[in-house]
Amino acid sequence: MLKINSHIKNFFVLFPFILVFIGAIFLNSNRPLGTIFKMSAFFYMILFVLINRSVPKNLLIAFSLFLPFFVYGFIYSFKLQAGIEDGIRYLFPIVVLFYSYSIKEYLPVLIKFTILFVILNFLVQIFNYILWFKGVTLWYFIERNGRAFPPLTMNFLRGTGFVSSFAFYGFMNMVSFLLIYKYYFGKYKKVILTITLLGIISSLSYKTFITVAILLIIYFYKKLGQIILSGFLVLILVFMFKPQIIHKVVDDFTFRVKHYKLGAKSARSDSYRVMFEQISKPNLLGIGVGNFGGPASTKYNSPYYDKLGYSWNGMEWANLATTDTYYPHLFVELGIIGGLLYLMTLLSPFFTRKIPYIVLILYFVLLLDSLMTFSLNNLEFLLYSLAWVYPIIYLSNKEKKLKNETRLSTG
Repeated sequence: MLKINSHIKNFFVLFPFILVFIGAIFLNSNRPLGTIFKMSAFFYMILFVLINRSVPKNLLIAFSLFLPFFVYGFIYSFKLQAGIEDGIRYLFPIVVLFYSYSIKEYLPVLIKFTILFVILNFLVQIFNYILWFKGVTLWYFIERNGRAFPPLTMNFLRGTGFVSSFAFYGFMNMVSFLLIYKYYFGKYKKVILTITLLGIISSLSYKTFITVAILLIIYFYKKLGQIILSGFLVLILVFMFKPQIIHKVVDDFTFRVKHYKLGAKSARSDSYRVMFEQISKPNLLGIGVGNFGGPASTKYNSPYYDKLGYSWNGMEWANLATTDTYYPHLFVELGIIGGLLYLMTLLSPFFTRKIPYIVLILYFVLLLDSLMTFSLNNLEFLLYSLAWVYPIIYLSNKEKKLKNETRLSTG
């Protein structure tokens, strides 16, 4: 009976994860259905927190300070629907943090789920490759004008597993590697870690590659020489047998830097121009929620893009739902005060005791990714980063307490 009860509890803890990742399956094939699953997870987490009736004090205080500025921004939205839709998205990471505290005792369950999730996605990706080589149109390919467009780079299918997004697939394998490396001690650990590395590579996500490179320097600095040497050997072998691959990678990366990510004339760079102009005014309270950068602002044709002199710089062909840059969205809509209070709310776990370094890394990868994505408002990314914060802190504090008690008993 106790085992049955524990399994039921574990299921309730994992339920929002299951809903969100099912929703991710429909990212391209049936977005409205995917949204229903994700919003169900969002409201489930709120209900879970209310039933649990236990919240971290620092997070509650920080959220209370942010709330008046958030309400002010909502009032000044150019359209009620836009304010509601993008307003809810602002609450995603905050609710995930509250939920993280409610499940702080369930880190072992989360680790087991992560291992299962990684393996399932890996198997699905192998299946995806088999079907792709056979010429089958897969369910997650984006359809435009009656044609299916697979996520290709250098004519190679990017890894997505069943979550439909190569960006998230790379991100979740990167985070999974860190968590499994730190908290899993089973005999198949090396096999599972290898699977996560293959997942990172197959995603062909340059943002993930750059983040991994930074983490290797920070996390494995003692073995940095070995890592660099191994990387050079791999490059030499590839160049010897397939030199055209190196040329394609360099050309593809150069194109993305110049024309999409960091170029002087790109949709992303212009969003940062707008942000710095608004900050320099200074715009303390922002222009209102749902007015710039977010999916609701493009969905409802916000007039502020013209008012702010924003240019998509030829990216109209990509049908971008957002400017694909989170911080301009945040600081333009909520202003300097609202934006800083929002980030303070998200960083509120740092206002307590010493934070485990793995939590620092989780925040680092999420905040870095948000420079060029909307991952801070994406439930998939949030459940694979912020949801782990309080379970890791809880385990760390528990281990410290146990060590102190052992010292006292042996002293």
